[in-house]
Amino acid sequence: MFSTLTALLHREKKLLEQRLEIAQLQKKIAQLEDKNQRMRKAMRHCTTCDYRLEAKVIRRQQAEVLQR
Repeated sequence: MFSTLTALLHREKKLLEQRLEIAQLQKKIAQLEDKNQRMRKAMRHCTTCDYRLEAKVIRRQQAEVLQR
């Protein structure tokens, strides 16, 4: 009887720990997704960023003109 109760409590404790870990991981995922979205938005609006899509297109067009 005592060993059954101990095993049950052990399983419940493990379940609680796993639920807490899942909640922490879900919070971290949400934070990272938010950060990713903010970075993408900032890159789209950045006027000096080398990673802007428009800057890449312009550089490609300039390179094509120079190669001719």
